[in-house]
Formats: sequence, structure tokens, C-alpha cells
Amino acid sequence: MARVSGMDVGDYASRELGEVRFKTTELHEIAKALKVRLTDIFGILADPVD
Repeated sequence: MARVSGMDVGDYASRELGEVRFKTTELHEIAKALKVRLTDIFGILADPVD
């Protein structure tokens, strides 16, 4: 995912681990890579985790 969204693997890993927050621009690139809307990602983040 880091590669297809144009991020450094280490930077992506630190964000995925929750050490650093994703920037909106990074989430936008991830959404494009996944072929989903950015609002779909934010909707997932707003849902409580079971």
C-alpha cells in the first residue's frame, strides 16, 4: 500500500501502527489506490471497532 500510494514504507508503517497520524493527502492517495472515495475511509474511521 505504501508503494502504490506514493509513501515511504517506513512512514506508512509508523502511521499504520498508530505512531503518527495519516495526513489527509495521504489518505486521499490511499483511497485512489483502493479505488474508493475518501469519504468511505473516513466513514470506516468513524465507526466503533467491535
